[in-house]
Amino acid sequence: MIHDETADGAVLNQVCLWLEHDSITVEELLRLRIEQEAKDFHGENTEGVKEALFYQQRAGAHIALGAFREHGFILLIDNRQVDSLEEQIKVSANTSVRFVQCLEKNS
Repeated sequence: MIHDETADGAVLNQVCLWLEHDSITVEELLRLRIEQEAKDFHGENTEGVKEALFYQQRAGAHIALGAFREHGFILLIDNRQVDSLEEQIKVSANTSVRFVQCLEKNS
């Protein structure tokens, strides 16, 4: 289960991912998470929106990867911060994945 949280710990969203392997890169995790959210948004019937779904997933992944690189959020895997998109992480049914929003800087 993936949790989106504010900096003070309030849960904003939850996403459930089923992974085929017990190891995945941070980048793959981000992409799969975006794909699942887009599928959840469109529901079971995606026949008429397959092309739109594809572009929504690509755009969402681009935004999420950029936000990770620019420190727009912190990614915690089992309470350990990960900093690299290439990092391999071990996952199981008990793995805790938390996306924590960073506070906006005042101009």
